[in-house]
Amino acid sequence: MKQFSKIAISIISLTCLLFGISSNNYAFANGNGDVDVDWQQQKKSIKDNKNIIEVAEKHKDKIKIAGTYLDEKQILHVILVDKKKSQQELKKLMKISDDVVFEEASNTLEELIKAKKMITNKILKEGNKYSVSSVGIDEVNNSIKVTHTPIPYNSDIKIEQIIETLPKNLQVKVSFHESTSKEVPIRQHALSDDPQTNEYLRKWNPLEMASEIRVRMTSNTRYVQECSIGFGARHKSGVWGIVSAGHCFELPDSDSPQTLRVDQGSEGAHFIGDKVLVKQEYYDYADAAFLQTSAGIQITPNIVDPITDTYWQIGETATSAEFPVGTSVRVHGKKGGTHILKIVDLNDDFFIDNNNDGTPDSTVTYDQVKAIDPNANGNATYSGDSGGPVTDYMEGSDNVFTLYGIIVAGTSDNNTTWFSPWENIRNELGLLDVVTYYIGNKYN
Repeated sequence: MKQFSKIAISIISLTCLLFGISSNNYAFANGNGDVDVDWQQQKKSIKDNKNIIEVAEKHKDKIKIAGTYLDEKQILHVILVDKKKSQQELKKLMKISDDVVFEEASNTLEELIKAKKMITNKILKEGNKYSVSSVGIDEVNNSIKVTHTPIPYNSDIKIEQIIETLPKNLQVKVSFHESTSKEVPIRQHALSDDPQTNEYLRKWNPLEMASEIRVRMTSNTRYVQECSIGFGARHKSGVWGIVSAGHCFELPDSDSPQTLRVDQGSEGAHFIGDKVLVKQEYYDYADAAFLQTSAGIQITPNIVDPITDTYWQIGETATSAEFPVGTSVRVHGKKGGTHILKIVDLNDDFFIDNNNDGTPDSTVTYDQVKAIDPNANGNATYSGDSGGPVTDYMEGSDNVFTLYGIIVAGTSDNNTTWFSPWENIRNELGLLDVVTYYIGNKYN
């Protein structure tokens, strides 16, 4: 592992992949194509990770976790502070798989998260004059990772100034990564000019993979904002509905009730809803909205959006603490289809480019999961994919998946995606559980 001073500063390209993994280790393909990932080994490692994290959480005074990650063979690496003592305590409390690898680091994950929050708060307090696009945690290198667009060489602003907020008793490693404007987070909705009336619905196109949401301002507007459906859910009030990205329900100059449209199924069946029951307007921890479904929709346990003209199920949900960095996930969007991405950060604070000018502003969403196209082929997510579900990808799963969250942002080079994790969505929107639904007569 690369050696850093107590507060180390390095400026490297954002496009460098973490863990030293070469793109040649992945036979990345669009849609459901073959990917060189041992899915069964990943499933085992995620289970090991969940068990270790649960035990360590109950015994924080004796077991100090600094992070976990999967390597290119999907083998679990557990990083510990005071490795010998922490590892001994773990082995006393649980049986550990023989293939788990232990490493040592200086700072606990809690310390890194605390330092990250301090840096993010300083950036916000000063109006993001540093042009920072994200502040995350590099668990592999036990450091804070700050990504920013170039600062003019003759500017009085120095990116290194953001670490001045860290107290002397919280010394962590910090690396700075200079990115291009195409690597700045943007919302992944599509705003189009629709000449049709409010009664218009496009026929289902199997190539678009996931169902879509079409939101209009008023009955006489031509503008349509298009996003993807995430999943069905039950709100704490007892009503049923669907979850998508919160920003999908924000339209230019809109001051009237908004209408939801959904295309789903080969027959173009649809439902209309006009009540956004819960919406996160400021997106502190989840860019999400819950829309109560109207009459005429049949809600049935465990059925969600169709993928390539089939119905698939959510078998369970998983929090971001349960899966390690390096986990391969499946993202589903109405525009981009289905792709396999790799998680590189579980605690990323990103600053969105609201003006689409390549510059991040001061709107931040905390503790999001960041994932990349491991081959940098521009196959992450596209405009229109916002709100689409993020799941696992298990061979032989009979279309039963684990839900991780929903797509909320990406980059214009389509190599990076951020998603709001399930636990943030659940807590922010007040959801009881995940449900699913049928639409149309195909399965009634």
